[in-house]
Amino acid sequence: MYVDNDLSAFKRRVFRPDYQDLIHDLEVGAISGIAAYNIDRITRQPRELEHIIDIYETARRPMVFATTAGDYDLATEDGRFNARLYVMIANKFSADAARRVARQKKSHATSGKTHQGQRAFGWKQDGTLEDWEAELINRAQLDILNGKLVAEVHNEWAEKAIQGPQTPEGKSLSYTSVRYILTNPRLCGYRAYIPVAVREKQGRIDPWDHILERTDGSPVVGDWDKVCSPDQVRAVVDVLNRGSPRDGDVRRAPP
Repeated sequence: MYVDNDLSAFKRRVFRPDYQDLIHDLEVGAISGIAAYNIDRITRQPRELEHIIDIYETARRPMVFATTAGDYDLATEDGRFNARLYVMIANKFSADAARRVARQKKSHATSGKTHQGQRAFGWKQDGTLEDWEAELINRAQLDILNGKLVAEVHNEWAEKAIQGPQTPEGKSLSYTSVRYILTNPRLCGYRAYIPVAVREKQGRIDPWDHILERTDGSPVVGDWDKVCSPDQVRAVVDVLNRGSPRDGDVRRAPP
């Protein structure tokens, strides 16, 4: 059994460990085929299907590809054509669904609604402040404005074993996470929207580059509680932008 629950067979950057094990076992002859509910449970990427076809074409043993919708004889031209056609259709359906979801998320963001998914450091799930975390952020920002380095703030938080919602068990927040928390435009209520395509292509992303604006050019302000004022978070970003190389390069926040 090869099971990759909740791991997309469409998204190119998603690593599916059991799928990789399946391909390896096919290549070395540990198994003699695939049985799946449907071919799109195996892959929705034509490039992955072509790899599977190569394995079937070069195998010197009988191999099967069985699904509840029918079998695919990948050793024949017709079987390969049918498999390619089905995977291409599944790919198109997934791409269309991804576009619809992206439009819905952008509309949600443009209306100033709180972020969906896991809560951010400083807030509860409903968008109200997690008071002790918000106080920690405010104190650290003021310390930075008075000359303290982010590296020093990070060390202090590490000593206190401060964790964020996504911090692995037994770990503390990383230096990068601390700096991101202290300069996030969300702190003053500004709503950013970063498309999935941008997230997948870029490594480090500056949310200040993705602030949503209203028709008059003013930033979209969210409906969640604010940790600090726009002036305070801008001042922190400016200090880090011209500060010590130890604190890295944080871009200047737009006015």
